[in-house]
Amino acid sequence: MEPLRRTPSLQADLRLTPQAVARLSPAFFPRPKGSHLYAAVGLDESDEFLRHNRLIRDVWGPTAVPVCETVPRANHFSVLNSLVDPAGRLLAGFAMSVMPRTAGFNTIDVSQMHAESWFVTDILMFIGGGLSLTDRRLHVGVPVKARKQKAAVA
Repeated sequence: MEPLRRTPSLQADLRLTPQAVARLSPAFFPRPKGSHLYAAVGLDESDEFLRHNRLIRDVWGPTAVPVCETVPRANHFSVLNSLVDPAGRLLAGFAMSVMPRTAGFNTIDVSQMHAESWFVTDILMFIGGGLSLTDRRLHVGVPVKARKQKAAVA
């Protein structure tokens, strides 16, 4: 945001102050608790885009931003193409986050996963397994007596 504030042709319209830059820049937002940001920027971007990618990791730290990398031969439009590259880290991270029971385990080295990632993966696998063994409704862990009582109320 700071380079925009210092651009004379934009200043009249944006009216950015140093305080506004500090308030509006994502790097200075509160660090998310319990979640991670995977920061990727195309290597063909300007120095400022590359700096911003590093800045958010520097400010939030490697725990909140475990991945901060550049994607070769990409800009801010084509960087998303790495989501369809079978060897791409963005696809691996996405696949592991949405389908751990199938494609997820085939895309990353699971020995490198953190305990929190294993916990969430176990929950997703438990729910997914419970759905596949029932009539597509989640009955896992719901005692038969509780289901009968609920049905009687309805």
